[in-house]
Amino acid sequence: MTDLPRRAYPLVVPPPGGFEDAVRRGRGFRRRRAGGSTGAALVIAGLVAYSSLHGSDAGTKGLQPTDDVPGVEQPAPATGAGSPTPDAVTSSPAPRTGDRPKTVAGGPASAPATSPSAGPVAHAPGQRPTRPPAPRPDNPRRYAPRGDINEGEPQPNPVECLPTADRLWCATAIANPVGGGSNAWTLGYTLCRALDEETGTVTFDRKQEAEYSIRHVDSGETIWTWSAGQPVVRASSSSDAQPGECITWSYTWNGYDDFLLTPQPGLYRLTASSTGRSDTGLPTDEFDFTIEDE
Repeated sequence: MTDLPRRAYPLVVPPPGGFEDAVRRGRGFRRRRAGGSTGAALVIAGLVAYSSLHGSDAGTKGLQPTDDVPGVEQPAPATGAGSPTPDAVTSSPAPRTGDRPKTVAGGPASAPATSPSAGPVAHAPGQRPTRPPAPRPDNPRRYAPRGDINEGEPQPNPVECLPTADRLWCATAIANPVGGGSNAWTLGYTLCRALDEETGTVTFDRKQEAEYSIRHVDSGETIWTWSAGQPVVRASSSSDAQPGECITWSYTWNGYDDFLLTPQPGLYRLTASSTGRSDTGLPTDEFDFTIEDE
């Protein structure tokens, strides 16, 4: 092997501070390049934002999405000098089920109209709600007025009244037709004091001293009662009967029911009683009579 001749190289020694100075110069160069790139990026972003705010198409066409975004209305494509076509102005895509209301530029989000529900009726403070008046019948039934009940003078008892363990009075009811083509009846209630007893007294606290009631025997319907629908007139009075004497209270009934309607023909029963009180109970009596067809 032939040995190549050796070449002598001069020894290069860096000047004092040369290596550190070279490193500092390289770092400064990189900082200047990075600062210039960051400034350029900020300038471009500002231009894009300014163009989007002022409606400029020059800097935003490259940023428009190619596909439709659900829930966001896309602008119509421009024709010619930037004016929309008539179809783009007058027509709009049909709403899809489940989509949110779309936002229209310059106005609030559109939502389906709903009819207002009826709310509670307001009343003035401190005022109670009033109910509507209840309907009244066209022809309300009213009880016919009654005449006075007459009290007779004490008379000797035509029938012997014997006392019992719980009664010192005897009672008799009767109904007699008035006659003369009239439908009226004379109703009577007679109260007799028992023989061999002391004088009996009957006291009253109302003007009505006797009660009469008439019912249809077959149906059991009460067609007329003296006190039905009549006001109670308070009055204090008394009647005395000697042993063996009787007092009769009478009333002329016109033959009509409580509401001035004609009763049907048939058998009727009069029930007569006293509204007073005495030393023992005052009995009640009944009498049957017939109303005939005219």
